[in-house]
Amino acid sequence: MGDMYINNGQAGAMGKKAAAFQNTFNQEDRKTLEKLSELDITNLRELMNKIIAYDGVELQKQEALRGAACLAELIEASQNKMVEVQGEAIGKWQLWLSGLKESSLRFLAVIADILTVSLPLLKLLGLSTL
Repeated sequence: MGDMYINNGQAGAMGKKAAAFQNTFNQEDRKTLEKLSELDITNLRELMNKIIAYDGVELQKQEALRGAACLAELIEASQNKMVEVQGEAIGKWQLWLSGLKESSLRFLAVIADILTVSLPLLKLLGLSTL
């Protein structure tokens, strides 16, 4: 009988001679997702709408719509208390965010600041250090 590996959480690698590189596990994200308030969800919706409505050079429309889709998925999952789906949506958002130019990132940070998004939510969205 072969070896059996059971993962009931996060694992970078499992099994004989397993190796994992460049993994980041953030338990704070999960805690933040579980505690999103109605105000946080409202702010996410406002951020999504501002991104969709923006028509300028800092963020191209096609890029904006991809980011808004990530936020829409996060909002829906948050309203339905689906933490795993929220985590997937945040992963998609962060991947989208990583492909943006510096001017686009500054634009998003300014919008989030104007909306007075909470610090835990800013950190979750990757906009707190911009």
